Amino acid sequence: MLSMLIDLSLSDKNQYGTKASSLGELMKNGEEVPNGFALSSEFFIEFLKYNNFHYSIQDYLACNEEIYNFILNGQFSCEMETSLLRFFNNIQTKEVQEKFVVRSSALSEDNDTYSMAGMFSSYINLNSFEEVKNCIKKCYASLFNDKVIEYFVNNNLIFEDLKMCIIVQNFILGDYSGVNFSVDTIDMNEDIMHINAVNGLCDNYVSGKASSAFYKINKKNGGILDKKIPENFLSPSKNIIKRLYEITLKIERIFGKYQDVEWTITNDKIYILQARAITTFKIKNFQFNWQKEEDNNYTWYRESDIPYKPLINELNLIQGDALNSGFYATGFQDFYTEYCVQNGYFFYRDKKMLNREYQEQSFLAMIDELHNKYKNIFQDVVLPELLCIKKDLDNYIRKELTPANNIIRM
Repeated sequence: MLSMLIDLSLSDKNQYGTKASSLGELMKNGEEVPNGFALSSEFFIEFLKYNNFHYSIQDYLACNEEIYNFILNGQFSCEMETSLLRFFNNIQTKEVQEKFVVRSSALSEDNDTYSMAGMFSSYINLNSFEEVKNCIKKCYASLFNDKVIEYFVNNNLIFEDLKMCIIVQNFILGDYSGVNFSVDTIDMNEDIMHINAVNGLCDNYVSGKASSAFYKINKKNGGILDKKIPENFLSPSKNIIKRLYEITLKIERIFGKYQDVEWTITNDKIYILQARAITTFKIKNFQFNWQKEEDNNYTWYRESDIPYKPLINELNLIQGDALNSGFYATGFQDFYTEYCVQNGYFFYRDKKMLNREYQEQSFLAMIDELHNKYKNIFQDVVLPELLCIKKDLDNYIRKELTPANNIIRM
């Protein structure tokens, strides 16, 4: 039920998830990957059984928040905890102030069809075995967040596949970190590679907390075609960019598919944190018109292979803004989602939710205040918001589209 990453290969993805199995495959092919171990889906199922998990698939939609809290309050059996500690001791070193990470590797994550990027929780900079254990449970619980359940429903995925595997690794404090895309997923050009880099941790790039350097690379010869360097950025050397280019090409060859590669560098050594297939590359047949210039520097995920009608896209944007406002107001989850529409296609990207814990505490304080004033959260807070949204929707029902808005340019 547990395995060292070095002992995994891609053939283990149905047991340990694609993310963990891919890291094992990379280690077997000579790539530097932080030392670690993985928990299988069987270990997850044993955890649920030990805690008398009584929820059915039908409950996932109606009771997902209750399930989330149930898992956080769960316990590991003595046998499970002993196994965890044994593998944890295997990755410990004698370094002072050693840190660890816990990452999700869900069975439905990072596969060839759906990446589900950013939907599950991962935790870095952990100090102890106890912190690792708690974060494993948090990863398990993230399997039942609103966004995951909604994604499964909208894409007709099988809820029996809703199982979580976990990666536990040594934490690498990087001098530089970033994400490479072995093809250009913005202009849909397979002859171009993108390298994105930040100073410090990769989380700074993924969350959007730090400005990133952007390198546009000729995939055939490794030449830098264009670059955008933010102010006060300590740029990596040309040799590092060359090595990142070569490693990304090698990883693409290993898996035989276009790759999204997350990495970090410390003491001139490049570590691969994860590699997954790019699922959004399509032949481009229209021009992108970005609302903000910096949007061109990020990877966006397309929700559907077919364009939506203007009304549907506008309703999706209204719904997305409402969800983001609700998530931020309650501090309910670790990320929010940006949306945009290009030529009728609906795109999205996830960004880290800043001040989440503060927002959560503020929300709980508001609940207490409502209780003390004998008020009801639905009647006095939620219902007025719903009525405002209903008013917006009613306006669309009465809205007449011009002929230009009724067609979709192809």
